[in-house]
Amino acid sequence: MIARLHARRVERTFRIRPSDYVEYLLVPRLLERLAKVAPKVNVSARPAAMEPTLALEEGQLDLLIQPVSSGEQTEGFPAEELWDECARASTRGRRRHRTRRG
Repeated sequence: MIARLHARRVERTFRIRPSDYVEYLLVPRLLERLAKVAPKVNVSARPAAMEPTLALEEGQLDLLIQPVSSGEQTEGFPAEELWDECARASTRGRRRHRTRRG
């Protein structure tokens, strides 16, 4: 029989290493949600003292959240895509202007 997880009763600190972008985008909402559903759960978001996948292997990190394109070698670890995003940046530069001769 599988035991049910009662989030309100869980007392634990999860050590995560998000990328800067993920920390800005996701962590505040994660903390807000956890405060409601699992108030005794803490999250420590900080860089690992060693290479991230080794830190996962050694138990120094519980969760690594980063863009797929980060280059980290995470094969062999359970993983799930959180979202798919495309971004574009534009700059204010010189535009070509047609001049009319009248």
